[in-house]
Parts: sequence; C-alpha cells; structure tokens
Amino acid sequence: MIYKTILTSKGTTTIPIEIRKQLGVEPGMHITFTKTKAGEYVIKRSRTIAEIRAMNKRALKQAATGHKKYKSGEGFALATRSN
Repeated sequence: MIYKTILTSKGTTTIPIEIRKQLGVEPGMHITFTKTKAGEYVIKRSRTIAEIRAMNKRALKQAATGHKKYKSGEGFALATRSN
C-alpha cells in the first residue's frame, strides 16, 4: 500500500494514521529513520520506558533461574562428542 503526505516548509510531515497504528507510535515518542545499503529508509520507533522495564524484568527473572537448568559438564560433553 502507498501512503502520501506533504512536507511543510519547516520540514515536518504527518505520518498517516495506519502507519502510526502499525508502529504503535503516539505523540511524544521518538522515531528513527535508518538508511539501508539499498538506499531505502526504515522507520522504527524507540522503546518506551515501560517496554524497557518489562524487558529488564524478564532478563532478571531468566538470569535468576537460568543457572538451575545447567548441569556441570554438559557443555564439555557436547563440544567433544563426535558427529
């Protein structure tokens, strides 16, 4: 689908509502524009504080329980096993 918008004299534009919904952006959020090797631009939104906190919470939970799944010598046995 193609969306069109107009660039103002101050360099601002409106992101169409469909794209804002897909990106999950709201007023005040940061958006990045990244140029690919092919010369196209990718638009991404920055993570919100709530999203970062949720990621950190999951990582801490995994770190607190991850060591319980490891059995001594497992890595060595896998690395030395013949194919």
